[in-house]
Amino acid sequence: MQPIEAFKQLCLLSVFILLIGLTFLAIRWPKGVHATFSQHAAVQKKTIVYYIVLFILALPPLTAFFIFWFVPTFHLSTWFIAFAVLSELFQHSVTFIPEVGGWKTKWHVFLTNCSAALLVPMLLILLASSYVTGIAKIITLLGLFSMLSITAYFQSMKLANKLKYLMLLQVGYYGAFFIAILVTAYSY
Repeated sequence: MQPIEAFKQLCLLSVFILLIGLTFLAIRWPKGVHATFSQHAAVQKKTIVYYIVLFILALPPLTAFFIFWFVPTFHLSTWFIAFAVLSELFQHSVTFIPEVGGWKTKWHVFLTNCSAALLVPMLLILLASSYVTGIAKIITLLGLFSMLSITAYFQSMKLANKLKYLMLLQVGYYGAFFIAILVTAYSY
């Protein structure tokens, strides 16, 4: 199947929506850099609804980009699509289970971790593609290394009961993923 070129722009649209939407969330309903974006959103009913709508607007175009342009263009395994769709479904589910304490927080954190973890094999699949070369391969490798380093740092902070800078860690983790995807897409 030939990739439909118009779908390439959906990645930029998704990233733009997320950047603007999450920045607005953090500025309009601030909880500081030690709180996750989900914790910023869980403060009241309207912020929870805002968070749900934000991800409903941002994630489907991203998934369409992966399915209709990215995977065919770089001849990636269908596993890439499976991981992308599962990650999106987990991310959507966490917006409906706000981090407000008790069982909701436990499920929210578990499903968020599942969503985030699925991004790692996506970059591994990308690295394995012979259609990804040059700077895209280097940036993807650096992105993967950054994501794994952030995960290790987070786990060490969690073990020490010193969870800090959670929003910055989120920005770094997801930023590393999206930079790898964008550089790959736009260096093609």
